Amino acid sequence: MSPLNRRHFLAASAATAAPLLSPAAFGQQQKLTVVSWGGAYQAGQSKHVWQPAAAKLGIRLVEETYNGLADLRLRVRSGASSWDVVSIGAGGAARASAENILEALDYGVIDASSFVKGYADKHWVGGDLYSTAITWNTKKYAA
Repeated sequence: MSPLNRRHFLAASAATAAPLLSPAAFGQQQKLTVVSWGGAYQAGQSKHVWQPAAAKLGIRLVEETYNGLADLRLRVRSGASSWDVVSIGAGGAARASAENILEALDYGVIDASSFVKGYADKHWVGGDLYSTAITWNTKKYAA
C-alpha cells in the first residue's frame, strides 16, 4: 500500500463529489438529498464537499442523517427512499451492492480516471481514505 498523499486525498474527495457532479444525479430535479452519519463527520462533508458542489451546480442541497445499512435497506425495499447520495462504509457498500439496493453509477458521465485504484465499483465510489497506526514506548517494550 502506498502512503496517502495530497493527490490521493484530492482523488478521494473528488470520488465523494463525483455523484454530485453527475448530470444523471440531478438531471430531473433541482434538489439533491445527501445522507450521512451526522455529527462532526457530516458537518465536514457538508462544508467541504456537498455545499461547494451544490453551489457550483446551482442546486438545492438537502441533508439527512441515518443509522446505517438497515435504514437504507428499509427505505429502498419500501419504495420510500428520496435519498440521492448516501455516505456508507465500505462493508455496508459492498453488502448493499450485493443485495442490489444501490443504483448503478453511470461511468459514461463520471470520469473515474483520477480515482484511487480499487476504490470504485458498479454501485459505489470510495470517498474516504484513512489508516491506523500502532505505536508503543520503545523504552518499555523493545522494538
